[in-house]
Amino acid sequence: MATSSPGPAWHAVRPMDVYQEPSTRWGWHGVFPRGTQVAGWGTVVVLLLMIFTLQRGTSDWPDLWMGALALVMAILLIRDLVRRHRLNKL
Repeated sequence: MATSSPGPAWHAVRPMDVYQEPSTRWGWHGVFPRGTQVAGWGTVVVLLLMIFTLQRGTSDWPDLWMGALALVMAILLIRDLVRRHRLNKL
């Protein structure tokens, strides 16, 4: 019968050491809230422009998909803005 020795706890959270993780000094471990918003709204605009500028075919399904995707992205971007605004107030 094999015995298992207690190994290191891989799931334990350890504080980051700045010398082992130099990117923590300049913020790579964070998120890009402004970049996310700019890229998201740019994508929504491009999707809406594609609905009106692409050649019309025999099916309206691509227009519906692009419109639905633009709507979902806009809702998520607004939710993100509201959530960040609430967190900044605390």
